[in-house]
Amino acid sequence: MNDLINKNFSQYFFLCIFFFVLSSCSKKDIENDSFTPPDWLIGTWDHENPQAILKTYIVTTDNIVLEYPNGDLLDYGARARENDGYYIREITNNDAEYKYELVDEYNSDPEQAYIVTFRKVSDNQITNVNSLQHTGPSEYNRR
Repeated sequence: MNDLINKNFSQYFFLCIFFFVLSSCSKKDIENDSFTPPDWLIGTWDHENPQAILKTYIVTTDNIVLEYPNGDLLDYGARARENDGYYIREITNNDAEYKYELVDEYNSDPEQAYIVTFRKVSDNQITNVNSLQHTGPSEYNRR
């Protein structure tokens, strides 16, 4: 009889521990707040026309920053780390394409999803499309 009680207690105890651990993990704990871009994408990429550089992507091993000509920076990794409800969901990461979504948990409108796609054209050229731009791909050259 004692063995049966001990066995039931042990099962109950481990079940409680399991649910405690599961409930203590938030979605933010599970999702990313940094990037893991492929090696071919790491570097500085300029989108330019004959007159000027229009914008620059700075891609590191764990972050992507968009720099505008006036010096303003859009640090995607910082946005995910510093804002509750934002996280990075990587969609594609291979030898030819890197695609991610900056997820805003408070915005459920799929039309407002911010999805960015980088495609490798050559070692020194990529294209970039972001879902809110609604234009064709922009070309970027390695600096």
